[in-house]
Amino acid sequence: MKLNQIFRICGNCGEEKTLNMFYRKKKCRYNRDFFCKTCRAKMAKSRYAKNKQNKNWVESERARARKKYWRLYVGKKIDPQMAKKIKLNYFKKYPEKKLAEYKSQNMPCGVGYNNHHWSYNKEHYKDVINLSILEHRKLHRYMIYDQERMMYRTVDGVLLDTKDLHLKYYESLKDKP
Repeated sequence: MKLNQIFRICGNCGEEKTLNMFYRKKKCRYNRDFFCKTCRAKMAKSRYAKNKQNKNWVESERARARKKYWRLYVGKKIDPQMAKKIKLNYFKKYPEKKLAEYKSQNMPCGVGYNNHHWSYNKEHYKDVINLSILEHRKLHRYMIYDQERMMYRTVDGVLLDTKDLHLKYYESLKDKP
């Protein structure tokens, strides 16, 4: 028999549904959950909404997510040859960024800080903004690179063509996550 021919009644909504509308669960009859996928999703949403109010739960979830991130992504060893290949492809695509990096490599930058190029035009190679690593990542999260003009745009499409506009935009992002 096929899964779409066997029916089961959901323990929550009471509707009769085919087995493929239930998650797999080995300890249950037919190796399927008692509740349908729709009801399970509603339960998960309500549990999340309730737990979101609990500060201890939020902190433990953040800690769990950080551990998972380090375990799955950062903790993995990257093949040096592959990393080199990725970087070479990136600089082939954006040669102006490689040139700006080379020209500004001796500029002062403290430990835990990055020099941010607001423009990749030749006259601005050494005109950088010194930001902490976290601030630098945050800034790039809310910008789009315009390769034609060799400058950045806001997510709304506004061109940041001066250092002052760039700094004002950065200040407007202070309250964003």
